Amino acid sequence: MKTRFAEIVRFLSISASARTLRLLLALVFTLPAALQAQFIYTINSGAITITGYTGPGGSVSIPGTIDGLPVTSIGDGAFVNCTNLSSVAMADTVTNIGGSAFGGCTRLTSATIGNSVISIGGGAFALTCLGSVAIPDSVTTMGQGVFLYCPCLARATIGRGLTTIGLPAFHGCPNLTAITVDAANSAFSSLDGILFNKTRTTLLEYLEGKAGSYTIPISVTNIGEGAFQYCTGLTGITIPGNVIHIGGFAFSYCTNLAGVTIPDSVASIGGGAFYRCTSLTSITIPGNVTSIGSSAFGGCTRLASVTMGNRVTSIGSEAFAGCTSLTAVTIPNSVITIGQAAFAGSGLTSVTIPDSVVSLWDMVFRYCAGLTNVVFGNSVSSIPNNTFEGCPALASVSIGSNVISIGSQAFIGTSLTRITIPNSVTTIRSQAFWGCGNLTNVTIGNSLISIWDSAFAVCPRLTGVYFQGNAPWIVTNVFSGDLNATVYYLPGTTGWEATFGGRPTMLWNPVVQASGENFGVRTNRFGFNITGTPGIPIVVEASTSLDQPNWLSLLRRTIDNGQVYFSDPMWTNYSARFYRIRSP
Repeated sequence: MKTRFAEIVRFLSISASARTLRLLLALVFTLPAALQAQFIYTINSGAITITGYTGPGGSVSIPGTIDGLPVTSIGDGAFVNCTNLSSVAMADTVTNIGGSAFGGCTRLTSATIGNSVISIGGGAFALTCLGSVAIPDSVTTMGQGVFLYCPCLARATIGRGLTTIGLPAFHGCPNLTAITVDAANSAFSSLDGILFNKTRTTLLEYLEGKAGSYTIPISVTNIGEGAFQYCTGLTGITIPGNVIHIGGFAFSYCTNLAGVTIPDSVASIGGGAFYRCTSLTSITIPGNVTSIGSSAFGGCTRLASVTMGNRVTSIGSEAFAGCTSLTAVTIPNSVITIGQAAFAGSGLTSVTIPDSVVSLWDMVFRYCAGLTNVVFGNSVSSIPNNTFEGCPALASVSIGSNVISIGSQAFIGTSLTRITIPNSVTTIRSQAFWGCGNLTNVTIGNSLISIWDSAFAVCPRLTGVYFQGNAPWIVTNVFSGDLNATVYYLPGTTGWEATFGGRPTMLWNPVVQASGENFGVRTNRFGFNITGTPGIPIVVEASTSLDQPNWLSLLRRTIDNGQVYFSDPMWTNYSARFYRIRSP
């Protein structure tokens, strides 16, 4: 139970102004403590604050005076974890109940709050077994989670004076079926036992003890933060067309919520709004939504279909992380930013990132074990760290023409067989392609400046690395374990020596001989000689058009003895035939 209460303290984020966690769990005195009977207390300005309790438990009455001085406050954590306490009644002199004052008193079934109490601190009655509670008219302020995790609580009555309440107030109360607010309260109201603001434009807190479907009143424009959180009995929800905002974690952990229709009126979906709604199977993000909050649908393990409106510009961090049933998603052309780990651990098999996307954050597709194919748009400037870590099935990637850097461990352990790194890339960071066991060929554009340590290490099938520019700065272990790799460079480039990164280098310089007895049309063929450095590999391809070329591989050879002859016996079948030579 102590561990459970520590979790609640962290949840409430009690600030330094409410003292510290140590104050909640130990007896700390601001003045020399006086001990009378079962109470430990301090005196400040002629008034007493009870800071601790040493009695046997059972029924406890908080007296109006001690040694002739009024008892005005029950301090932070004064009775914390008093598991033998069964009931408490407060004198009307008490004006303040501190944070976690009775937190963790798991056998506390009855509490009479004095009629002079003005404020009740966060978690004051958390983890108790109160069956019902009445907040008197004198109370104006309640901190966050005052009745958090009260499994016996069935009814709560709020008086007319309350103007501030730290939400959530009643989370973890699975038997709560009614919250009643005094009709004269100026800030809050209730309808069918559910807590709203006074005008019922904001739904503040639903009831975890209710089961089945619920229709939100037409007056509501805002679903408050955490309003339905942990309502595991909720199976369906009807959101009216006036709702503009769905607050953070509004429906999180509604594990039996199977279907949601978000109306077109909604313009924003807060972080964690549907987090771990494990029965949710499909969702449509309406056209007015511009951002999908962090973890908005994270952990929705049955979510198989997502449709995003064409005004979404931002997909938040972990927005769809852990959506293991989500195998396909269309990212609209309006999206500019995709947050950290947005689709990590999802079931995606193929992804196309549109040209509108400028920014990706780290780990976007991390642990997408079934991902096989990715196409980057031409506006992405960086493939960040760990983008495809834990994606062992990834075999095909097309990198956009504006990518400048490839991050650390971006493609670590993938199944890529070949990769073309465009001319825009200037930096390949450490372990970017480490452990790509199927990688055989790499082509690197002409702007590369640096390759960091182990970028292509442990790629045992790597045979050819083809550089189109000058030799970049390199760490010596960049090709560690790649015993079959040869580095090829082009004529006119500089900085190349006999080895590069511990691997041998060769000048890759195939040239078509456009003259001589073997050039041109011959019987049943068109052909030509290709010369170059002995031992370099080449591929000859043909296409019928240069406007929209569709290159077909016709020959894969090594130039032995410095020359190879190519012939095309099918050339007469086409009105035009164009040829090119490339690296494998």
